[in-house]
Amino acid sequence: MDPKTIVQAFVNAVNWHAIETLVATGFTRHSIAAGEIGVRSRLDLIKFLRSEYITFPDANEQIVAILGEDDKVAVRMHFRGTQAGSLGTYSPTSKLVDSEYLAIYRI
Repeated sequence: MDPKTIVQAFVNAVNWHAIETLVATGFTRHSIAAGEIGVRSRLDLIKFLRSEYITFPDANEQIVAILGEDDKVAVRMHFRGTQAGSLGTYSPTSKLVDSEYLAIYRI
């Protein structure tokens, strides 16, 4: 699979097994938004995504734009979900979060 196809499969993964097959064991997530604990392995990523799912059980992420060159893929994403669980030190608000962000992957 080419890098863009791998990222598209990762973003659209619907189960934890799919993530296990798409993500390297030595995966590192370099974002530490909201002071969260760093993600330094595939297992850490799955734990992070599971906690995100608890916080935003109706979360929906869609690729808005995707660009790739060599082993790097940049993706503009749209996220929408209701905060039903805690988000760091913030209690559940039941408010809708609707935002766009940029993610850069190295495959």
